[in-house]
Amino acid sequence: MADARMDKLASARAALASAEAKTGLRARLRVVGGAGAPADSSATGSPDDDAPDVVPTPPAVAPGGDLEHLPVPDALRSLLPYGLPRGTVTRVTGSAALLLALAGSACGEEGWAALTAMPDVGWRAASAAGLPLDRVVVVPDPGPGAPAVLGALVDGVDVLLMGKCPAMAPRDRRALLSRLRRRGSVLITSDHWEGADAVLSIHGRSWRGLAPGFGVLTDQEVEVRLGGRRGAAAGGATTVLLGAGGVAPARRTEPARGGAVGVEQQVEGERHEGPASATDGRTGTWARPTLATVGA
Repeated sequence: MADARMDKLASARAALASAEAKTGLRARLRVVGGAGAPADSSATGSPDDDAPDVVPTPPAVAPGGDLEHLPVPDALRSLLPYGLPRGTVTRVTGSAALLLALAGSACGEEGWAALTAMPDVGWRAASAAGLPLDRVVVVPDPGPGAPAVLGALVDGVDVLLMGKCPAMAPRDRRALLSRLRRRGSVLITSDHWEGADAVLSIHGRSWRGLAPGFGVLTDQEVEVRLGGRRGAAAGGATTVLLGAGGVAPARRTEPARGGAVGVEQQVEGERHEGPASATDGRTGTWARPTLATVGA
């Protein structure tokens, strides 16, 4: 077990070094270091030199997954009962929290992930969603070298996350998909991807935790719909909670102090859920009142 983890660590490091070399980053760092800087064998050569090929490690089998699939959060099993098929692309629209939770579950206890073209990701939120930060490789801005960077990273990780990446032309995406299939990794992206195996989209947002005049936002209740090539055959939707703990099945809120029960409430075009009264236990829906100007 320890040897397998060390092999995956070495593979992830080699993938990152390969990505750095293919984009010329290591060469630029050596120049910045000056003539007196210690020699770094990985920094030699020009940016155009081909980096050594990364030897892929065998795919990890995470709990809840198998040799053909990576696991998904329990709340999404009604849409993806077998998990994420290896060698496929899943697109997530409308929720970074859902994307991170999906990646965290797919990594399991031993898998590695790489994030690229996602410079604004919140690491505390990523950790809360289940992403193992001690097994994450990050390239915030791959720039025009994105095809080479992604191609190098996919050889060293199980889960590849990609934000909006205009440098990836259609032929680059086809080449990356071919590499994903050979490696047995999965790509989860928020960017448009023609022919994605699965597309998870967010609809019908509502918030929990608010009441008239008080409360704190805690969780979002959202409807997740399945589309893409798989959705064309299966389709379907499920309602989940997105919050500090990642993604969880939606459930009725517990009675609040004084006997109030969570209800949907409308505020500025979105539904909100919370007690109608914390003192008398009444429940019901409410709307922002219409204000009239006195003397008008």
